[in-house]
Amino acid sequence: MDEANENLQDSELKAILFRVNDQLMGIRIDYVREVLEYRDPTPVPDSPVWIAGVLDVGDRILPVTSLHQCLYGNDQSGDGEGHLLSVNVQGREVAFTTDVVTAIRTLESDEVTPPTELTSRIHDSLIEGITRIDEEVVVLIDPEKIVDPEVMGEVLKSITDEAG
Repeated sequence: MDEANENLQDSELKAILFRVNDQLMGIRIDYVREVLEYRDPTPVPDSPVWIAGVLDVGDRILPVTSLHQCLYGNDQSGDGEGHLLSVNVQGREVAFTTDVVTAIRTLESDEVTPPTELTSRIHDSLIEGITRIDEEVVVLIDPEKIVDPEVMGEVLKSITDEAG
């Protein structure tokens, strides 16, 4: 059993819910550091298309991953509205673009279905599970599959090198 399925075996999990391209999504709250109002990130030259740029947040600089680009192949973010989710993944802090953060919800493990064979092929299993809340399908994403630590390290290194 892989780690994502083991996490779903717990009796319950808390997730923060948000929308991307009008799809209700969630991420386990233990990954989330904070919710930030959307600000345009500073673009980084030669970065992958799903890296929206970097964001200066007080004493730290965060790479910003566009969930719009990563999950849907478009970039609907950047209209000055929405939220950024600051998440800790594999020892790195990264921000994810969202349209809006809607709620924090406790889910019973029997309410969450692990990815099926069909959904597990989507984006190299970026999906941790699927559930339903009030007749709406919620896709739980796995941030560890979205964030490539090597790519994020290179983005941060390029910013550090340019800053001098």
